Amino acid sequence: MSALLPVSLDLSRLSVALIGNGARTERRLRLLDQADAARLRVFAAKPSATLSAAAGDRLNRCLPRAQDLAGVNLVFIADLDPTAVGAIAETARACGALVNVEDETGSCDFHSAAVVRRGDLALGISTGGRCPMLARVLKDWLERLLPLDFGQVIEGLADERRRLRAAHAGTGPLRTAATRAVARLGFPSSIAAP
Repeated sequence: MSALLPVSLDLSRLSVALIGNGARTERRLRLLDQADAARLRVFAAKPSATLSAAAGDRLNRCLPRAQDLAGVNLVFIADLDPTAVGAIAETARACGALVNVEDETGSCDFHSAAVVRRGDLALGISTGGRCPMLARVLKDWLERLLPLDFGQVIEGLADERRRLRAAHAGTGPLRTAATRAVARLGFPSSIAAP
C-alpha cells in the first residue's frame, strides 16, 4: 500500500453518512458520536433495535440513493452485502464523497484510525487497514498509559502557547513544558527529551 497521510477531520463541520445494519455499524456510530459528528445521517434497511435507539432521528430505514448522498463528505459502510457495497460506494464517489468500507481495504479512500481521546488530545493509530487488531491493541495500551485527566495538560500548554505568541517568543519554553508533561507519564528521560 502507498503511504497514507494521517489527518484530523472536524466532524462538526463535515456531512457524514453511515450505512449498514449490524454490530460493526453500531460500533462505528459510537465512534462517530464520540467525534461529535454533528451532521450525521444513518441509513439502515434492517436496523437492529440497538442501532435504531442509538441513531434516533438520524436513522433512515433504507439504503441511500444518489440524492441522499449529495453534499455528503464522508461515507462509512459496514455490514452490507458486497454487491450493495459496490453500488453505494460508486454512487457516493460520484457525489464527491470519500468512502470507507469496513474491513475492505481495497475499497477505501481513507482508513479510520483507532483513537485514544483525552480531552482535546486525540491520538490516532492506523495500520493502513492491514491489521486493525494491532491498532486496537496499541489503543488499549495507550488508554491504560494516559491518565483520564491528561487532556487538562493541553489546557495549560495552550495557555502557555498563547502567552508566548503574544510576547513573540520562541517555542523553546513550550517544548520544555510539553516535555515535562510527557516525562510525568514515566517515560525514560531519553524518550521524553527534545
